Amino acid sequence: MKLLCRQKLAFLAIAVLASIGAGCGQRTTVEQPAPGQKSPATRLAAVRELGIPSFKGKVTVYYSAGYEQRARELCVLVEEAQQFYEDHLQIKAEFTVAVLSRAGWERVAPEMPYGLPSVSADPQVVLLPATPDGVVVEGALALRGKAAAATLAKIEQAGFTFEEGAEKLIDLIGLHELGHVLTLAYGIRPPSRWSNEFLASYFGYAFLREKHPELANLFVAMTHESGMPRWRQTGAHLPRRL
Repeated sequence: MKLLCRQKLAFLAIAVLASIGAGCGQRTTVEQPAPGQKSPATRLAAVRELGIPSFKGKVTVYYSAGYEQRARELCVLVEEAQQFYEDHLQIKAEFTVAVLSRAGWERVAPEMPYGLPSVSADPQVVLLPATPDGVVVEGALALRGKAAAATLAKIEQAGFTFEEGAEKLIDLIGLHELGHVLTLAYGIRPPSRWSNEFLASYFGYAFLREKHPELANLFVAMTHESGMPRWRQTGAHLPRRL
């Protein structure tokens, strides 16, 4: 009963925010590139130009050669979250996932540091790294010696070492990026960057809290509790919006 109540409250909160966002519906969601940045609308075309393999389930996933297993593992998590919100909020989201090596990443999104997940404008492409040697893992590992004993214990209770948690964090941030897709697909037009980032994290966390509570705890421990730099909350991973 308590779990059901928490779930209803979570979805009620999203519904309320949707009604608030709908009131700002006159704001355009057309995204424009930062100065010197290639238009985000070309990301899908850029991915296709790589000539890399792909597979299709609920969502189409492109991946750099040699990383099919990584791509399929990410796809399972992304499609589970997608189905979760289809079932509970009837959200139908259209997007593509690209899991790229450093070489492919630098051709598709040279303006983004390797390893930092992001999502483009329509046609929406969620970009994820194929390997853990990127800025997210590097930033998390730099905090290893500063993490409190309670935070380290929470990470261990979730079934991860700190190093493993740093790598898993990439996938969890990927759910945050999916949250941006779901926010717009649900008809929410966030009135501010803060609310945009909050909603994206809320979509990701609410799914994890319900389906993978150990990953929800890891997400909190590896970000808020470990003192992860707040660039994750600045919207630096998002194309500019008008």
